[in-house]
Amino acid sequence: MIERALRRHLELWTAGHDDPSVKEEWLALFAADCTVEEPVGSEPRPGMQSQGWDMGHSDERRVYLEPVAVIGAPDGRQAATVIRIRLVTGDGEVAFQPIGFWTGTADGRVQSSRIFGVSNQMGPDAWSKGE
Repeated sequence: MIERALRRHLELWTAGHDDPSVKEEWLALFAADCTVEEPVGSEPRPGMQSQGWDMGHSDERRVYLEPVAVIGAPDGRQAATVIRIRLVTGDGEVAFQPIGFWTGTADGRVQSSRIFGVSNQMGPDAWSKGE
């Protein structure tokens, strides 16, 4: 279940660069109290999905998510990912491949994410400043 939600998350994220109307469908993939710990070791933040979408789909900053691996656990409620992230701004482009660990709800929505290996451009400072 969570694996399907993550694959759809990546599809909609990509589609959102050309069609911002998919944002609501993308948001529906996440539980209302979904937490994001990005990078691991930072304070988990609940309800950051809308802000994350806006940060990654602005005219000044584009974040491209390219799946390398999405691996679901047999229980259907946990998964691991490797995603190539490309951050493109007016200053150039940086790319990295963090590893993510995800949990899901019984109805297949994303409950939490813990992302290892996120650079400073995508870490808690960027979230809190809304960059």
